[in-house]
Amino acid sequence: MLAKGYKSVDLFQKLGNSSYSNCELEKAAEWYSELFALTTDLDPVYYYRYAESLRSISENEKADALIEKLKHKPKTSIKKKV
Repeated sequence: MLAKGYKSVDLFQKLGNSSYSNCELEKAAEWYSELFALTTDLDPVYYYRYAESLRSISENEKADALIEKLKHKPKTSIKKKV
């Protein structure tokens, strides 16, 4: 689907989550980057996972910026979703 140019929030969430779960954090960072390019109206867990993925590839400034944005998101339990 991606090769045909199809892009969606759901697709990038699933690709990012799959890569994150398989400890392929460089790939996860790529997918989450695509996700955040489409929308920033996301559950806080995506901010956390994207930041962690960025840290794994030494993009600490971007990760710090995401964590700052995460601090301003409505409070929900991230622990349940991580």
